[in-house]
Amino acid sequence: MLTYHDLEVALKCVPVERLPKVYELILAQTEWPFDATPAEMEADDREWDQLFATEASQKFLARMAAEVRAEIASGATEPLEQLLTEDETNNKVQDDSPVQTKVSATPR
Repeated sequence: MLTYHDLEVALKCVPVERLPKVYELILAQTEWPFDATPAEMEADDREWDQLFATEASQKFLARMAAEVRAEIASGATEPLEQLLTEDETNNKVQDDSPVQTKVSATPR
């Protein structure tokens, strides 16, 4: 079964102009390619929405946001763009990798 992580790794090595084709290929799968069904995913989204709607979670999120702003102001963080660039450099997949080939393959 294809996991979200598998899909994420595969999509990182697909050129942006090929993403619409990849999307079509995913939709054409005969089986749902994720661990959860669409109904389960929607139920999970509803549960998260309910959790975030509570006053306690809003206070907690506000406190977390204040902590993050303080860390940024103190210089204790690195810019996200820098981290993403480093991650892309460290995780680059070779052109001949099976993931690249599998993602760009034409459906049967």
